[in-house]
Parts: sequence; C-alpha cells; structure tokens
Amino acid sequence: MFCCTGMQCVFVMQYHLHISGRLGGYRHMTAVLRQKYHLQVPMHTVREILRQVDPVGVLARRQHRLVRRTYWSRGPNHLWHVDGYDKLSQYGFPISG
Repeated sequence: MFCCTGMQCVFVMQYHLHISGRLGGYRHMTAVLRQKYHLQVPMHTVREILRQVDPVGVLARRQHRLVRRTYWSRGPNHLWHVDGYDKLSQYGFPISG
C-alpha cells in the first residue's frame, strides 16, 4: 500500500464521488481508497477531506436525508432493477432473488 499526498487523495476522492454518488461516508471512502486504489490514508484525514470536498453530502448524511437515484426508462420492462446480495458478481454472475 502507498501513502498518498493530500492533493492526490483529494483528486481520487473527487473522482470516486463523481462516479459512485454521495451515499457513503468516511468509513466507506477509507475502505475504497485502501481496496480499490491501494492508498493508505488515515480515517481522520479522509473525514477532513470529505468535509472540504463534499459538504452537502456530509450534511445530508448527518441529517439522515439521503437523495436516492432517479431512474428513467423508455417504457415498461425496458429496464429492470433488483436489489440483492451480489456475491458472485465479481465473477460475472450477478444473481439476485
């Protein structure tokens, strides 16, 4: 694992917030930085950077008022979305029941 500089962490966190949304907090972001980007960052540093980078998301999580995603489709049965436990999705088998 690599230690990252402050600006490198900011850029990686902004990128991840852009692609994943603002539902996760500092614990989730710390885990993502360690597992996906192989960056070793202390939790207090991630918490401080998130306060600067995503103040609206931090406030929403603090107030327990998260904004859910909105889906648009062309018509009935054009898009199906099922929430589930996708343990096998990393192997190409997204199964949900």
